[in-house]
Amino acid sequence: MKLQFLGTGAADWPDKPVNKAGMFRHHASLLVNDRILIDPGPEVCNYARTLPEVDLEQVEAIFVTHTHEDHWNTDTVNQLLQITKRKVHVYFHAKAGGNLHLDEKSTHGNGLSQDVRDKLVLCPVRRGQKVCIENTVWQNLEANHYIGGGEK
Repeated sequence: MKLQFLGTGAADWPDKPVNKAGMFRHHASLLVNDRILIDPGPEVCNYARTLPEVDLEQVEAIFVTHTHEDHWNTDTVNQLLQITKRKVHVYFHAKAGGNLHLDEKSTHGNGLSQDVRDKLVLCPVRRGQKVCIENTVWQNLEANHYIGGGEK
């Protein structure tokens, strides 16, 4: 399994400029096997551009751990869907659908146009449900990080 961190900071870290080595620490995100993106936060595409070995065009699935704006950003999703020409499956807690703000401006970024939304395959996942992608099994487990509307 190949893991590529696209940010390892926390939400309370102030944004910092890119350092001399081309690295910067922003909101946490992870690219798995070049195809699965976990938490498309606000700096994912910018950070990926500094890493020549990262090709976001290959992303075919996004997992959203929760919809705080440092883990889910529609501007990032818009950039990602302009890079890739494929449909992208988005897996999220079943109660988080209303928190994705796909068609409206919010703290999560600008709304997505209809042609961009047409490239998304929304996949709500229930607590305990398993999802199999590329011989890996992902399971939605409840956490103590509460978001409005019952999302955990």
